[in-house]
Formats: sequence, C-alpha cells, structure tokens
Amino acid sequence: MRFKITKVEYLMSKTLFCLFAAFVFLQTPVFSQTSPAIDLSDNLWESFTNMRNIKAAKSNASGVWAATTGGLLFWNRSEQAYRYFRNTDGLSENELTALGFDAHGRVWAGLASGLINVYDPEKNAFSVVNDFRTFGITDFIASGDSMYVALSIGISLYRTDRQEVKETYKNLGNRLEIGTAVRTIFIDGHDLWAGTDRGIAKTSLTLPNLLAPESWTNFTTAEGLTSNSVLGFAKFQGRIAAALSNGVAQFNGANWSNITGNLGDLAIKQIASASINGQETLFAATASGLFAATTPGVWQRVGPNVPLVTGMVIDQANTPWLATSNAGLFELANTSTEWLPREPDGPGSNSISSLALDQQGNLWCTSGLSDLTVAFTVYDGQRWRTFSTKDDPMIWNDCRNIAVLQNGERWIGTWGRGITVVKGELEQLEFSRIDHTNNILASALSNDPSYVCVPFLKQDLAGNVWVCNYDAINSNAIAVYTAAGNWRYFSTSEGLTSDIVTTLEIEKTETSDRIWIGTGTDGVTVIDYGGTLNDKSDDDLSGELDEDDNLLNNRVNAIAIDRDGFIWIGTDGGLNYWFAGGVSSRFGLISDLVQVIRVDPRNNKWIGTNAGISVLSGEDNFSLSAITIENSRLVSKSITDMVFNPENGEVWIATTNGISRLRTPFTAPKADLNFLTGYPNPFRLGEEGSRFVISNLSENSAVKIFSASGELVRSFAREQVPGAQVIWDG
Repeated sequence: MRFKITKVEYLMSKTLFCLFAAFVFLQTPVFSQTSPAIDLSDNLWESFTNMRNIKAAKSNASGVWAATTGGLLFWNRSEQAYRYFRNTDGLSENELTALGFDAHGRVWAGLASGLINVYDPEKNAFSVVNDFRTFGITDFIASGDSMYVALSIGISLYRTDRQEVKETYKNLGNRLEIGTAVRTIFIDGHDLWAGTDRGIAKTSLTLPNLLAPESWTNFTTAEGLTSNSVLGFAKFQGRIAAALSNGVAQFNGANWSNITGNLGDLAIKQIASASINGQETLFAATASGLFAATTPGVWQRVGPNVPLVTGMVIDQANTPWLATSNAGLFELANTSTEWLPREPDGPGSNSISSLALDQQGNLWCTSGLSDLTVAFTVYDGQRWRTFSTKDDPMIWNDCRNIAVLQNGERWIGTWGRGITVVKGELEQLEFSRIDHTNNILASALSNDPSYVCVPFLKQDLAGNVWVCNYDAINSNAIAVYTAAGNWRYFSTSEGLTSDIVTTLEIEKTETSDRIWIGTGTDGVTVIDYGGTLNDKSDDDLSGELDEDDNLLNNRVNAIAIDRDGFIWIGTDGGLNYWFAGGVSSRFGLISDLVQVIRVDPRNNKWIGTNAGISVLSGEDNFSLSAITIENSRLVSKSITDMVFNPENGEVWIATTNGISRLRTPFTAPKADLNFLTGYPNPFRLGEEGSRFVISNLSENSAVKIFSASGELVRSFAREQVPGAQVIWDG
C-alpha cells in the first residue's frame, strides 16, 4: 500500500545572521544556485586503495613507477618517499595494467578499461587516450614520436605528436593467428620484438609495411624456445634474451638456446640486464626472488627469498627492484644481501566487506570475499594498520562484518571461524575468538565443527549483541549475547523461517525491540521477544515477509530503519519498505541489486548497489540522486558498505575495489548555537574551488550572510540546511 509522509511536529525556526566584515573580502557578489542533488564535485572526494599489487614497474631519472590494481605509484628517488595517483588525483580509474614512458618524459598508464592516462610531470596533469577502449593494454615502448602499444589484439602504433593511431598490427606473422594477444614488447635498434602466449614475433621498423604478415618472423618451440609463453625481453652480451614461463632463452641470430641452466626457480616473471661493478649482468625475477648471471646459464640468487614476485626493474643507479603482488616494491640494499621493503601506505585490501567508526574516530575495514590474504585494516587518519592471520592465530582472514560495541570492543564476524573479538588501543591490540567452543555458536558444516559463519552482527541500545549464525547445524540461527553476559538463542524450530540468515535490523517499539532478520532464501523473519530475553513464553516469531507479501525478492541483503520508522528492505530484486503493516516498493534505483542500505544523520537513505549508490531524500522519501563512477569520483561501482561521521558529514564508502570518502553537509544538528563556527578564516572570494563552511548549526536553523555594509549576499532557508552545516561557494 502506498502512503504519504506527513510532518506532524513543528519546531520554532531560528535565523542565523552572520556578518563577515573582518575576514570575508567581498568583491562583486556571486549568487549560487541551490540544487536538491548531492554535491559531487571532484574536490569533495578522496580515494583510498591498496597499491601493493604491482602489475608493471619501470624507472626513469626521477625514480621508480609502478602500475598497480589501486592506481599509479611513484617512488621519488630524491625524496625517498612515495607519491600516489588515484582517481581523485587525476586518473580515470584505479586499476592499471601497463606502464611506459614516451620521448618527452611523460608517463603512460594502461587502464583495465582500455583507456590510457598520460601523466605530464611538468604540468602535473593527466590527459586521456581513448582509442583502445575495448582492448586490453599490456605494455608500451617508445621510439621517437611513436608509441608502440601492446594490445589484446596485437600492436598499435600511436603517434604522440599527432595524438592519433597510425595503424594497428593484428597479423604478426604467418605462424600466429590474426589478433593474437601481445604480452610484452621490446625495441633493440631497429628491431621490434613481441612476446605472446604462442611464441615470438619480430620485425624491422625500417620495413615499409608492417601490416603485412610477411614483414614478421615467428619463433616458437620449433626454434628452440622451451615454452611459447613469452613474458619479457632483455639484451645480454649483444644478444636478445627472452623470459619464458619455464626458463630463459637467448637468440643466436637464427635459433634460441636454453640458458636456464642452474636457475633455482623456474617460475620466471621478468628479466633485465645492467652493468654491475663494470660487469654485464642478466637478472631473472622469479616467483621467489631474484637471480643473476654473468655467464649464460650460471645463476646465483641475489639476496634472500621474496615471496609473490610479479616482476622487476633496474633503476637509473643500476639498482634492482622487485615488484610483488602483496607488498609493493623491494629495493636491493647496497650490500646486495638484503631487500629493503618499500611498502606503500593504504588499506590492506581493495576488497572491503564492511566499515565501522570507533569512539576515537578510527576507521575499521574488514576484508574478505575475493581477497583472503588480509583480515582487517584500521585507519587513524594518518596511517593504515593491517592485520591478518599471520599476526595472531585468533584472527581469521575471511571477515564479513564489524560492530563497535558500547564498551569499545570490536566484534568481527568471519566466514569460517565465528567472531574475532578485538580489545585495546591500536598500539597494543588483544585478540580472542567466539566460536563453537562450549557450543556458543554452531558450525555450518557437519564434518567441520569449527566452520562457524557470521555474516552480520549488531548491538542494540540495551547492550545486547545480536549475531547471525549462518546455516547453523543446530538450527540456532540467531544468537544473542546479553548485556548480563549470557547467551540466548532463537531457532527455526521456534519459528524462524530460515537458517540462511544474512543481515538484521533492530526496531525500537514502545514496549520492546523487534529484530528484523533478512534471509537468503525466505525473505524476512521477525523476532518479537517481548523485551525479556530470559523468558521464552512471550516470544512471537510468527512475523514474516516474502514475495507473497509483495517483497520484490526473497533474497534479502540489507535492512535499515529510518528516523521516521520506515523499515527499508534491500533484495536482489529491488527496494521495499514496510510501514504500518504494509509492504510497498520503491522503484527508480540505478540498479535493482541492493547490497547495503544506510541512513545518514538527516534521514537520507543511501542504497548501495552493484552499479553505484542511489540516495533517497529524507524529506519526501521520493526524490532520488545517483552516485556512479560516471558522474563522480566514486572509487568503484559495486558498493559493499557505508558509514557516516555525524560530526563532519563525511561518508565512507566501501567497494570491491577500494574505499571512497565524500564530504557532505549531512551532519547531526547541535542542541543550540553555542559552538557555531565558520572556516576558513580568512575566506577570499573568487578563488577556484573555495568554500566557506558554517558549522555546528542547530535543528531548523536558517542562515543569512551579509557584507560589511549590511548587504544581503546569500541566504539559506531552513529546508536548505541539511544538518549542522552549510557550505557557501562564494
């Protein structure tokens, strides 16, 4: 049943008169337009990503550059520090696949979408090349004003002076299929070498027609390669060497010789050559570290093992660096006996499953799902701290949800080991576990009693912690840790419609709380325990909602109650709401796959989907605003969680590829105007991107801004003040 929201209370309106005579330098007044849409200006966003997974690394005179799954990383050689480039720093997106330099010193970054971002260090600005939008980009090599681009369909010649594609070579010889993907390219004099998964293609850049397959020569295992999977090239002792998936080969002008020799690790990632102490040396990066040879086939390990190596680079000082998939870069020390970790700061993972702010303002981020190498990360506003099973046996890396309790404890629901309890300050955390021990929680597997899955947990105002015990074999799908320190349970045998419990929300009623539980199979099931957790006689578990009650889908992913008492239900099929006994639907979201629902301090509903966020106005429950990767600097489109800071209006957004922070005006109103502030001071009009923030407003305030002479410059009506602050752009 559809309904209309009617405001029944009336609060006296306060009007705030602000006179900025001393610190606002007023020129010609500029009047800005007020829009009901959320301000998505670029300077209101900041992205936080993991840049430890290196896809490519190269060096120039300034330092070492790395293409990562979280953006572009630059180790400044002179400053001995990193600089980070993400989508809020000029990149079109954060997932990079390739890296190179042109003849003008610009950095070319290939993006997973097929875009190319070109960074000009002199201008500190990015430009975009969109000619390869539908192709995968794997490598770059420059020759004068020509940039050769390795693609999933061949090699393209891009003219940097004309900013256009001259031609694309898809037929790289008669022995390779048309459109063969190229993994790596290399120029030696006038020769262009291309490595593929089907062998090597070579041509001379002096030939008039590289589009013709006859212009290319192919090499495979028939010519001596030990594998057709080619990962890289280098020139060593006057001959071309090739990194193969199972070793190293060197070209003698007609065929290839196997120079793998005594190489201790055949999981080759990349090769490079350099002059070390006046002696030409060939380096081979493998999955476990670095090896060096001054004589073909005679290898020695360089430094200790380094796990999960993805590649290597030699910097301008002839120092080897290793790239990894989990720890960023490692630089070889001057002694050549140890590796210096150059680990970039940032979240421990880009796959974020949930967020929470603790009482000190620290951001807690759990990881799981597609990344099981990290459990959780904590950000204190200055640096990120990452924790995993390696730090403590009580930690489990597949974390799904976190709740910060009233006593400061952090309870983390895991998939497979129950709940990790974290106590203490950041510098000295203590860990314990709540699981199947003493039959507190139940496993989801009959053959593994320790496999306890907790996808969601939440504490109510009375201090009880409600836990979703997913697919519990004893049917106790909901467990409650009471404020008195006892455990109580609710089961399918008592009336819960399903033990596939995914989420829950707590509805405060006049007499007690009701617990709304989302399931993965049977819609919503409701617990009304009569306010007495110790007395089962007054429990009512008959409440339920499913598709027969107009629920859009029985797979429920999110439930949230807003400040007007509406209960919002997010499903695989769209958004429902329940009010006064009836279920209705709200259409018009950017996607019907609702993954999370959060309510901000001004009662706006933020609906996270697999395509971005739809924000439903708290004023009318009708107006919608969309936040997508196309209209904003949102880090990724698949939203997994959100958390609001009611003091400053910041919203933290978790995605499957990083974290975004957006500054909004949606703050919790203050009780009065005693702590009213305005900043920055001084505020100068006319400066690009300048904003004056009036903060710590009380409920139903209106704002008027006057010049020193008493002229009204800008006014904000009560309905234009979305919380405890307004922002004036001058």
